[in-house]
Amino acid sequence: MSRQQRPGNKHRSGHTLVELLVALTIGLVISLAVAALYSSTNASKQAFDDVTVLRDSARAALQLMGEQIRTAGYGLLDSTGKNVFQGSARTGQAAADAYGFPIFGCSTGFSTDAPDTNCASSGNSPAFSVAYQAEAGSDLRDCEGNQGSDLGASGYVRTGFTAPANSKLVMSSFRLSGQQLQCQGSGASWQVIVDNVVSFTVEYGVDTDKNLGQPSEAARSVNEWSAAGPSSPADWADVVAVRLCIVLQSAPGAGVSNTSYTNCSGANTNGADNRVYQRLTSTVQIRNIRPAVS
Repeated sequence: MSRQQRPGNKHRSGHTLVELLVALTIGLVISLAVAALYSSTNASKQAFDDVTVLRDSARAALQLMGEQIRTAGYGLLDSTGKNVFQGSARTGQAAADAYGFPIFGCSTGFSTDAPDTNCASSGNSPAFSVAYQAEAGSDLRDCEGNQGSDLGASGYVRTGFTAPANSKLVMSSFRLSGQQLQCQGSGASWQVIVDNVVSFTVEYGVDTDKNLGQPSEAARSVNEWSAAGPSSPADWADVVAVRLCIVLQSAPGAGVSNTSYTNCSGANTNGADNRVYQRLTSTVQIRNIRPAVS
């Protein structure tokens, strides 16, 4: 006769403490891995977003400066076929005014708030100004959207030139002030274009063959590049192109480790505070250049 098991003596199975600890450890490792992956992905996304913002900001600044540079020197012709920038004679609000030329710049910055031919004795804050002539009511505006000053007003003179009726002298100036790239329109105050600028350079392409029988507009081309520009004020009429470079940085803690970048001088520079850096360059031709000699 077989023995019967009592109901209370049925065999029971379960997990040991060691198995539970192993399962918890595996779960913790997986959780940490997922958290690390999320953090890394989020940091990469943040860095990508910062790069996009910096690139768009730098591109907008270069585009604004480029539009003004391309228009520099544009002028309405008078009855003799000359414009306000043509020839060796200067024009402007005063004898020391820079706007006698389509473009004028200082590698050390202007010595005063009002752009003129007086550069600061020392410094590393490039500044330049451009000017062109426009008809009243046209779409040509300065960097702040202003139409310009009446070219027929007292002080705007050029020997042998009579300004056409309703013509304006449009002026735009740009400078690096601290880490801010700023612009100033015709008679307006300085306005910030973009902030967090860590490197900014301006180089001027000079046509040095003007005295070698090539003063015509069609033949003008760059023979040398210079950050300081021509040494003689009259030779600024021979600047036919401008090369711009700008490096922007993001806010600290952008989610990336410190990385190196190339500044506008071509030097490899170590980043700081886990920032993202973006460098853009542009070369702009002055389309409305005129001979420096009549």
